[in-house]
Amino acid sequence: TPSPSSRPNGIKKINKEIKCNRFLLFSARVIEFTKKIKDIKITEKKKAIFECEISEPNTQVMWMKDGQELDVSEYTVTAEKFVHRLMIQTVRMSDAGEYSVVAGSSVSKAQLTVEGRDVRIAEPAEREITVRRTCCVLDSSSSSSPSSSSSSSSDSAEPRYPPVFDRKLSPQEVTVGDKSVATFIAKVGGDPIPSVKWMKGKWRQITHGGRISIDQKGQEAKLEIREVTKSDSGQYRCVASNKHGEIECGADMHVDEKKGADEFSSVTPLGRLAEPKPDCLCLVLRTPSKQKSPQEEKDVDIVELLRNVDPKEYEKYARMYGITDFRGLLQAIEQLKKEKKSDF
Repeated sequence: TPSPSSRPNGIKKINKEIKCNRFLLFSARVIEFTKKIKDIKITEKKKAIFECEISEPNTQVMWMKDGQELDVSEYTVTAEKFVHRLMIQTVRMSDAGEYSVVAGSSVSKAQLTVEGRDVRIAEPAEREITVRRTCCVLDSSSSSSPSSSSSSSSDSAEPRYPPVFDRKLSPQEVTVGDKSVATFIAKVGGDPIPSVKWMKGKWRQITHGGRISIDQKGQEAKLEIREVTKSDSGQYRCVASNKHGEIECGADMHVDEKKGADEFSSVTPLGRLAEPKPDCLCLVLRTPSKQKSPQEEKDVDIVELLRNVDPKEYEKYARMYGITDFRGLLQAIEQLKKEKKSDF
């Protein structure tokens, strides 16, 4: 083996390059995140901070939003040995999205969710309601970072809202009957969900029981009154309240008495019920189980009997005198009407 002094100069240089490459290969280290950035949920116009820690000090990182490198001149970016921070001083709705930080070959990602601030609207009824603006909400895989939770925990809390009606009561028209039912339905939103009470008139509170059924499922409140009577007529109010306020809406219920068939029908020669005609007296004369003889019917002159009688009393007199000739009765009424027309 030749001595080192006798080796060619080219061989010495090659050995030095091999030693150098081996040193770089074994001394390179992979940068890892010891603390990743975490999701933040915040109200607009507040401050948001993303923070991470990496395994190597004084390492340059790159911040990105939705896959694009951020212009750091619009943000506050700080680095303290292992700790790196991205601060958004005044969050806007457009800041919502996916943020990521790249250190070497390692990447950490998190979501920024921005909620709109409350807008208060005055209604004509001298009351105020709160409307939630549309929020930009993205799916997240983890909670907000511990370091930023202290600064934004109050911002991340859900805002609270007073009651507001999504559906108000509708007026009810009910006819008295064995199966008559009146139902009032209202839908009311708010946070927390409002509790509902029902009132009749100005002071009387309605409670569940008997003919009255009261039910509330989530935002829907329902009042049901079975076997409605005339006394159930009146104004009904739905009063919704939570710790942030109280509102109400109302509607009237009108109850009609059950109308008999004699108020709506007349008898045709075939015995069928016919619809009433304008300006025509409508009577229902029930056929008795035992008919009078023709001789008995001739004893009563229907036209003369009813000539001086108020038309409203025709049925009463027909029953009083036992008139069962329905066709003759209707003919007599028509004759009286013609006579009255001829008088004019």
